[in-house]
Amino acid sequence: SVVSADNVAGIAAAAWEPAYLLGMLAAMMSETQKIGGIAGYDFPNIVSQMEAYKLGARAVDPDIEITVIYIGTMEDVAKGKEAALAQASAGVDVIFHIADAAGIGVVEGAVESDIWVMGWGADQNHLAPENVISSSLTNSGGLLIKDVELAADGTWTGGVRVYGIETGIVDIAD
Repeated sequence: SVVSADNVAGIAAAAWEPAYLLGMLAAMMSETQKIGGIAGYDFPNIVSQMEAYKLGARAVDPDIEITVIYIGTMEDVAKGKEAALAQASAGVDVIFHIADAAGIGVVEGAVESDIWVMGWGADQNHLAPENVISSSLTNSGGLLIKDVELAADGTWTGGVRVYGIETGIVDIAD
């Protein structure tokens, strides 16, 4: 966030924190030492999450092979599935996606390949309970409420605030 006035605040979710934990989980669950990430776009917020995922995986297994691809869409379900199938055919056995609707295709590809997958934004276990092992969670409404609470109690100030796991704004699904 760029803040240029005392009465302006930038607020953000520290989405890289759960991504790091999912990287650790992916490395622990992988039997091939090959994990993947599939994201819609290479926007800074998404790249930071994929990089955190890699760092988390390497904290568990420094030699793990990590393949991350950006598919150029958040909507194309078929493209998400195609990317998941390609990673699975290359030996990847755990995939983390940040791909909105295209992520449904990633989950479908993981199911078809019988590999693990981790969702994003909300708990996606209901999509494929045998394959979805966790998801990165963001409570966007809660993010706004935190700042409104500061305004309501008179402690709000301008600046940049980043809300992490300790605030309950971001987490991983059970």
